[in-house]
Amino acid sequence: MDAISPQFSQLKSAMKSTWMAGDFGEIAKYTAREGEDFVARIGIKPGARALDVACGTGNTAIPAARAGADVSRGTVARVQTRRHHRHGQLDA
Repeated sequence: MDAISPQFSQLKSAMKSTWMAGDFGEIAKYTAREGEDFVARIGIKPGARALDVACGTGNTAIPAARAGADVSRGTVARVQTRRHHRHGQLDA
């Protein structure tokens, strides 16, 4: 595998800083319903596998898990998911 370019590393670092700068959880409260609607619309069934890339606060991952999906998630701003682990909204 090729090494990551310095430009890409700089971009990734800047993105991470941006997402961790504020409390995205406060903003996410206004879009939580959209994640629930999306999961309902695509018809995730128990046992389905789902991948939520850039999951942030889990607005899609949480409803998918509640629907019975095996959810994998990832984000550059780990502080967001840690906040929600503490609030019991995501399993570790």
